[in-house]
Amino acid sequence: MSDSYPTIQDELSEVQKEFMGCVEMHLDPPEHENPTYAVHALYRFADDEREQLPGDCVRFTLSIQEDESQISERHHVIEFISAKTKKPRGWVRHRMKRVEAGSGHFFWTESRFEVAAPGIPEQRAREEEVEGEVRLFLDKIRVLDRQRKLIEVGPAA
Repeated sequence: MSDSYPTIQDELSEVQKEFMGCVEMHLDPPEHENPTYAVHALYRFADDEREQLPGDCVRFTLSIQEDESQISERHHVIEFISAKTKKPRGWVRHRMKRVEAGSGHFFWTESRFEVAAPGIPEQRAREEEVEGEVRLFLDKIRVLDRQRKLIEVGPAA
């Protein structure tokens, strides 16, 4: 598993924005107004694409925890699942914690990526290095989307 050091930043990087957008575009929003929730969706892709990604299904997950204390936490996850075993064969996880002060005028964001898949080194690395691994998976998913090879199976459990 490749793991970026947690970073404190004023704004999100382009890779972070693209990753969160990729996860969110594959999910339906919740049907309630509660600020704390989790949503999931499971997609499969054709057998001929298995060499591109580990597993034969992709699960997208977003969980949001917000409270009155001006602290929010968001987890965006893409997991590569084996349909036979239902177990993850790899993943890309992004955790973002945001603290606001001064009625939203001031804030800081802590961010961290984790990437695990066959061929990904097990190490803690600089954010730029791990974001390079994230971009590889984003590009592969983008191609599957463009070619309409990701087929929604339904909400994931």
